[in-house]
Amino acid sequence: MLNSEEGRHKVFISYSHTDSGWLERLQIHLRDLERRGLVELWNDTKIRPGVEWRKEVRNALDSARAAVLLISADFIASDFIAEEELPPLLSAAENDGVTILPLILSPSRFEKIEGLAKFQSVNPPSKPLIDLSKGEQERYLVKLTMAVLYALEPAKRESTDANEPRTGPLTVAPVSRGLHALGDLIQHGAVRESVFTFRFRFENACQQIELLGTYKDLHDLLHTLQLHCYDRIIQEMRSFPGDDLTRDNLLDHEMTLQNRWPPY
Repeated sequence: MLNSEEGRHKVFISYSHTDSGWLERLQIHLRDLERRGLVELWNDTKIRPGVEWRKEVRNALDSARAAVLLISADFIASDFIAEEELPPLLSAAENDGVTILPLILSPSRFEKIEGLAKFQSVNPPSKPLIDLSKGEQERYLVKLTMAVLYALEPAKRESTDANEPRTGPLTVAPVSRGLHALGDLIQHGAVRESVFTFRFRFENACQQIELLGTYKDLHDLLHTLQLHCYDRIIQEMRSFPGDDLTRDNLLDHEMTLQNRWPPY
């Protein structure tokens, strides 16, 4: 259950200690939001000497509004992450609306793990950060900071709603106000959250379409190769007109290929 006071802006960062360099870089990108009081970050480096560390981790998990997962093979292999951190986070995502934000650091079995793969990652699993240029890595980290900020928007809205008088349901200003009406609308937390969700889903759909296009190109290439090979064989076969059985078999097989893979 979310802590309604302390946990409003808390972001839990789950990572393997092998990937601590990426944690440090992420903290640098989130530092501005932290300084301005927009987010409260938590990772296990916050645990003070002498405290019950398991209790500290559990309290942080219970008060998180969003969780960043730094995905790598080391992350997937960690028994502590798999047994102590992921179960409460996934349960909170299901029951309390906690946002899960996977960031793909390196190739792993992320897409094969049903409990994780259902969450949209910040960068595509096909583009892990270690395969990208420094500039591309930094752009994805900036994208993650935006995702974190949007994930915390509902909590900030709840805090505002609790301290301000209700003004009624969201209304759309008259068309005559033009851009002013649009500006007012986009400031509403629910609208901004919906826009962000649509953006992530749209980018994911584009990735799927690109992948399907690659499959189609490969299919067409194989189809063309098959037909060209059989055309060549048939031409050679005609040099032996007496071999009717071979000719019939080849022609039947060619017809099967044409029926199975019609040209586009």
